[in-house]
Order: sequence, then structure tokens, then C-alpha cells
Amino acid sequence: MKEWLEKLFGRQERNIREPQFSGHQYPADADKLESVVREAIDRAHAAADGTPRGLISPYGDYELAGSTMGEAWARLAVADGIDRVLLVGSSGRVPFRGMAVARFDGMRSPLGVVDVDLEAVGALLERDDVRPIEAAFEPAANLELQIPFLQAALGEVEIVPMLVGDADPADVADVFEQFGGGQTVVVVAANLSEGHAQSEATEIDGETVRAIESLEADGVGRRKTTGRLPIQGLIGWADRHGLQVRCRAMATSADGGGPSRQVVGYGAFEVVGGAPATD
Repeated sequence: MKEWLEKLFGRQERNIREPQFSGHQYPADADKLESVVREAIDRAHAAADGTPRGLISPYGDYELAGSTMGEAWARLAVADGIDRVLLVGSSGRVPFRGMAVARFDGMRSPLGVVDVDLEAVGALLERDDVRPIEAAFEPAANLELQIPFLQAALGEVEIVPMLVGDADPADVADVFEQFGGGQTVVVVAANLSEGHAQSEATEIDGETVRAIESLEADGVGRRKTTGRLPIQGLIGWADRHGLQVRCRAMATSADGGGPSRQVVGYGAFEVVGGAPATD
């Protein structure tokens, strides 16, 4: 009856971003995908010591990055009261100034569709530095690869996907200020260094971890992470509220069985402390 009424009154089909990396960087089969993700979360060491205000989660082929992603998302799997995720990453192939959102209704993975909070997207578009750039989300592996972990850890929640282009980190922090807190958790999808030998990457990533934990935004360099501006925004937001950013795990793609000559650095971080915020 519902479908018949929607056709009768001309309701359009929902605009859903379809997965582009399933079957390549993570399993396309729903049962296998759920097993892989839940195993990564279950193997992580997540004490139920309060709900984090934010996370930094890496991304990549689940065989290489999955265990570190599990360390990040496991903190939310044991948390209560979360009904929305502000999911943020750096823009990849599409350059633009400021920040971008897309006018789609949800993001699909083999585990189903996660709904987008369209009201929040509308509120973002009221800012002068946020524009609707749907094309920027087509190759956005950093966000897509988080979706199955989000679904396994949190179940039915809404998301606010956002990509950061050439933006002022203070403006990114303002967005976190506007939407983070209460029942919303901020998740930045970002890797550490890329393209270095294992030993060099470990040294570079160690420096970046120390800068992030010390809330030293200037220590998060362009070549030290794939998410410099979102991470700097997260640091600025944390600093405003006296929050801590703690590294839960650090690894490289070589640790997951990849080649050791040109590795990708992975770090899982949590933002904790401070008085609970309200939406």
C-alpha cells in the first residue's frame, strides 16, 4: 500500500549513494562483511569508560587497515546514547574551497542503508563556507569504508557526511562545535603517512601521534596525514573544550601483510574528557 501511494502521488525514489569499493577493499557479501567487521571490533580492547566525543579512524583495504579501524570503532560499540555521526574526511580528487556536503538521502553498504540527517545538511548549507558538491563524494573511499564499521558498532543512526577542501581548520572546528556533542559523535576518517618505507613511516607517524595527543595542530603536516585539515579542526575543537585526544592503536599496511617498501600509516584515536555537550 505504501509503495502504491508513493507512486500515485509521484514521490521520487530516494537518492542513495551506492557503494563503489565493495568487492575491492571490503567484502561485497553481507554475511562475510559483517563477520569481518565484527571480528575486528570484538578483537579490539575497548573498555566501557564513557562515550568518546570523537574518533579518528583510518581507512583502506580491510585486510590491511581493518584491525586498526576496529580499535577506533570498538569505543562506540560499547557506548550508549549515540544517534548521529558527523562523518568527516578530506576531499580527494575534487578540489574546492571550504567544505562540501551532498544532497543524497543515505549511504549504502552491503549491510544496508544509513540515513543522512537532511535537516543537519540543510543547516550546514546555511554557512558561507559549505557548498553542495555531490561529485566530491563519488570517489570518497575514506567515508565509504567507515560505513560498515558504523553499522556494526552503532546500528541504526543517522549520519552527516562532510568533506573538507581548502578550508581554514578554525572553520572546521566551528562545524564540530555546531554539531558535535550530546548524542552526536564526530568521526574523522584519515590515514597517517603514505608512501614511505616501514621504518621511516613508523618514525613519521610517531611524530604525528605525539602532535595530535599534544593538541599541536601545526605538527600535523600535509605529508604526514591524508586528513590534515579535518584533524587540525578536531584538535582545535578539542582544545576549546579541554578535551584529550588519545591514540588507541598505530600500525601500517605492512603490519597487515602489505609490502614494506611503500606503506600506509594507520592510527586510531579517541576524543575524551570534558563536560557533556548538548546539541
